[in-house]
Parts: sequence; structure tokens; C-alpha cells
Amino acid sequence: MTGDSGDCWAGFAFSLRTERPPEEVKRYYEAASFLRTDAHFFELSVSALQESADHVSVAIDTISSGTGDLRCW
Repeated sequence: MTGDSGDCWAGFAFSLRTERPPEEVKRYYEAASFLRTDAHFFELSVSALQESADHVSVAIDTISSGTGDLRCW
């Protein structure tokens, strides 16, 4: 997580071993309830790319207004 006292960015990336297509993986994480647990964060961005025949890379990013959130300072 990084911030500049006005906005705060959080993100993580990982690789999955799966036979599911990237579009399905992306939809899964866009709908995942654990990504909606912090009311301060919005503008969820999920990307999923095919790395190889059985690997998909996933990146999830979000932004917060940072107002009153000490994690963003």
C-alpha cells in the first residue's frame, strides 16, 4: 500500500495454475466478497493474463480517498 496523504493505492499480484480461461478468472475476482470488505477503497481493477497453457497471472488494484485513513500517510 502506498499513499500521498490524499490518495492511497493498494494492489497485489499472483500467478495461478489453472485450466480456466483468464476471462473467467477475472470475473471470479471481480465478484469476490473479500475485495469489498474495506469501505474506504473503490475503483477496483482486476486483470488476468494467460502466462502459459496452465498459468494465469492476476493483478488486483484499488484506490482510497485516504481521508482519515492512517494507512495512506
